Amino acid sequence: RVGLEGAVDAFEPSPQMRMRLNETIAIARTPQVIVHPRMVGRQHGLGRFLDGTGRFRRRRMVAPGELVSGGVIGVDCVTLDRWVEIRRYALMRLDIAGCELFALEGAVECLAGGNPPAILIALDSALADFNLSPGTVADWLDHRGYDTILYDADRHQLEYGDEPWLKRRLVLAVAQRARNEVSRRLADFVPPAANA
Repeated sequence: RVGLEGAVDAFEPSPQMRMRLNETIAIARTPQVIVHPRMVGRQHGLGRFLDGTGRFRRRRMVAPGELVSGGVIGVDCVTLDRWVEIRRYALMRLDIAGCELFALEGAVECLAGGNPPAILIALDSALADFNLSPGTVADWLDHRGYDTILYDADRHQLEYGDEPWLKRRLVLAVAQRARNEVSRRLADFVPPAANA
């Protein structure tokens, strides 16, 4: 979807998942996807990453006070503010096993500028591992100018309503200042089947 001019930055701290991702990219012949062996978070530095061996078998940051029996690896952690700098993104997807707020907290400068205009974000039960809830993350986004909504792919429309995460675990957060831009892009979107 990004074409030959665009690019996709993918952050994958898990060596096993990164290997699978790189294999998929090679098979699909999509050189626009660049895989970074890092995780995103609140601050730069070495982070502790649980590679699927914890209580919930989720690949994610280690929760404060969490006891784990193994599988913790040290991974370079970056903030999206420092990573993004002058790049403009069309969309960000955050589905990181309950750590979505930590990635957002490292992106406050980007978000203040409406970059990206849309975030596809997982708001689900994994947040409870970090004593968070979907409502807490949605409120945090709201205070930074982002509305959490649903996207109706059949009609290419944004659906505003209360607590969209009760309907779907992946919701769209749209910068209030970019509503028209996002709506315009959706209106211009032609599904791949229609191109054939």
